[in-house]
Amino acid sequence: MALLKKHKKIGLALGGGGARGLAHIGVIRALLDFGIVPDYVAGTSMGSIVGGWYCAGEPLEDLEEIFFKAKQKGILPKSKILLRRDGKLFKDFEIQEALEKRLSHLRIEKCKTPFAAIATNVKNGDQVILNKGSLNFALTASSAVPIAFKPVKTEDNLLLIDGAYSNPVPADVVRDMGAEVVIAVDVSSRWANLDQENKIFNVVSILEGSQQAVEYQLAKQHTRNADIILRPQVTHLSWLDFGSMDEIISAGSSEARININKISKVSGRRLPTKTLFDKIMDFVLYRD
Repeated sequence: MALLKKHKKIGLALGGGGARGLAHIGVIRALLDFGIVPDYVAGTSMGSIVGGWYCAGEPLEDLEEIFFKAKQKGILPKSKILLRRDGKLFKDFEIQEALEKRLSHLRIEKCKTPFAAIATNVKNGDQVILNKGSLNFALTASSAVPIAFKPVKTEDNLLLIDGAYSNPVPADVVRDMGAEVVIAVDVSSRWANLDQENKIFNVVSILEGSQQAVEYQLAKQHTRNADIILRPQVTHLSWLDFGSMDEIISAGSSEARININKISKVSGRRLPTKTLFDKIMDFVLYRD
């Protein structure tokens, strides 16, 4: 009797990118639709929020609803950010509060899927891999964008900020966790030419442009550890474009579906048999 071929363990490396990181919701959803379940997940910034939420076993639809409500209430309005005089970019911390309400009792070690979040040590710029302890703490530290949020202090007095400043797409981290096939999802790493794009030089555009430049350089190094790199078509959008969340999530789904045969081949995961209607819809919606 022939032995069944064992499929390879898959790791997802989910990059940072503010609103653009919501594309990770679409990527994960599409993979699951094809029966491809990740064995490990590592995430940076928004990638850590989406990845941590998924690994905790929480429905992606609920996370989408949290951001949808934030969008409806105008918590992240680009047009009003510079009018504020309290030094904070965001109106309140409703998103963080919603995450804390759902995740505060969870520890990373108890996640249904092994997970790690990436933050950056303020003192020396080194990456800090958060793979145990409070899940909510790890997500908060990993997404603590300078200026917008205060650094997060650990129990041993380390100050942590957004992981994008040390490892924007943690393909190497998820490889070290045990992944044999690494799928990196990069939603930010392109060079930001503010002059060419005629962007206004205010605190928001400067912050976004400088962070994007850092991510561009670092991601080139860290994605070398990936077997497949998915790049959803979202880099034309701002990191504050939460109003485009439907487009962003759809872009993530499309990118995963376009590359699904490659993912299946590299990982040894067999895809479900498609009906003729499914094949026609794939051709119409997800052709290159």
